[in-house]
Amino acid sequence: MTGEVELRTLLHTIGAPLARLITAGKTSVRLRTSAVIEADELRTRSVPDADVLLLIGVRDAGLPALVPLAPEGSVLFVKLTGEPAAAIEAAQERGVHLVRVHPDAGWDQLAGLVQRVLGHTVLPDPARGEDAGDLFALAESVAAQVRGLVSIEGPGGEVLAYSRAVAGADELRISSILGRRGPAAQMRRLSDEGVLSALAREDTVVRVPATADGLRQERLAVGIHDGGEFLGTLWIQRGIGPFAADAPELLPGAARLAVRGLRGRPGGPGMEERLVREGLGLGAPGTEPTVTDRYALASLLDPRGGEFLAVIGFAPDTAEGLDETAVAALTGYLRLSASSDRRRIVVGTHRGRLYAIITGTDPDRLTEWTEAALNSVRSRLPGALHAGIAEAEGGFATLPEARLSVDHLLDTVARDPERFPAVVTRSGLRSDVLLGEVTGWLAARPDLRDPRLEALRAHDATHDGALIPSIRAYLDAFSDVRYAAKRLGIHPNTLRYRLTRAQQMSGLDLADAATRLMTALLLRLPAGEDEAR
Repeated sequence: MTGEVELRTLLHTIGAPLARLITAGKTSVRLRTSAVIEADELRTRSVPDADVLLLIGVRDAGLPALVPLAPEGSVLFVKLTGEPAAAIEAAQERGVHLVRVHPDAGWDQLAGLVQRVLGHTVLPDPARGEDAGDLFALAESVAAQVRGLVSIEGPGGEVLAYSRAVAGADELRISSILGRRGPAAQMRRLSDEGVLSALAREDTVVRVPATADGLRQERLAVGIHDGGEFLGTLWIQRGIGPFAADAPELLPGAARLAVRGLRGRPGGPGMEERLVREGLGLGAPGTEPTVTDRYALASLLDPRGGEFLAVIGFAPDTAEGLDETAVAALTGYLRLSASSDRRRIVVGTHRGRLYAIITGTDPDRLTEWTEAALNSVRSRLPGALHAGIAEAEGGFATLPEARLSVDHLLDTVARDPERFPAVVTRSGLRSDVLLGEVTGWLAARPDLRDPRLEALRAHDATHDGALIPSIRAYLDAFSDVRYAAKRLGIHPNTLRYRLTRAQQMSGLDLADAATRLMTALLLRLPAGEDEAR
């Protein structure tokens, strides 16, 4: 094995009902290999060189005499009906981590799961859904999105991975995780109902009703296929609450993502994050993506004939940026939804924004898809989100240019979020982006400030005045006094008085077109916006 995983990660991933640590001590010990052993191997000191030992054929009474023979610092998995105090004390003295295995668990099942977890060079936190290539992380991500208990099985029905939640788990799920076949009557019923045969058809989502005896709760299921080959099944059991409304639409995408883990295809979160950042021009200053990295990014997206590349940026309406919860929810949903829609997508974050590079064939359809994604994620997260879309018109080489356009879109929206729709595009917001570029340039040139406006600002600050807001409202209303006064909540004559007073004090001539244009631009600088509020 090439992996190196902390004990707490191994236990956290396998979880209930299979295994539980019953000794105290640090769980940060790093593990690389595992082996199945018998009691005689401990007695004869012929234990394989492994960090995790699965001790078979031993029960509670015989364990205290064997624990002192285990290698110091090792992790010992044993089937126990209780928690024998003598064995726990011996393990503490020897420095052995003792893990209680459910007495009904199957050793083959447990050994396979342990090896699968240890087989990853870097195992992400499954709770964040970071790596769709790892089946345990994928199960957690799908569970969070569809709101159910997830298990991923191979073609023979063996459980390969599952989500950790156990509340509401039925007998069929528990039996499967423990490595036993489901109750025979339930398996026959699934076959008789046509569920197993339906799963052999790609993209077919099957809804399985609950049984009256309570041994089987309601389920959704979809077959996992690759190139016409049936690789297994993804099951979602209803837990203590209902499924998400869009769960059936997301499951085909989850099945396609599972192919990566089943086929052993690479694509960890660290690699994807780095490739996305570099591809979008967000890498370290002065660095360029290597030819290998460009090829790796291209292979992940693999645009086909007639498809374009686009960059989508997501940002909240607050200055803090997206937090980890929002990133995890967005990432998990985008991957599932894109895969269900037969799009390829890679995702990365930078300075509080989440960026997705995605394939598409129809810009309008991509906008609709992004709107649907935001609507779904809003139900899971507090606060408002906006998205900006820009097509990389020249392919991979123009991804940084498209990302800059997305940033300009999101920056423009951030100045007045209520004015814009949830999803903005470069073509639909070209004037606003250009205006943002002009005002951004003016903001960087303090020498171009108009002293007449500065004098009015000083007057407002010392006299609790409203001259600057009145001018801006008047200019934004295209000199319509009645409309501007209504926006300000004052009488039109009051606004006329303020405008006359402002012009007399400053020397501004608001009847002059050039003066109106430059004043409107200068009032859109940060100081002007603050005054307008």
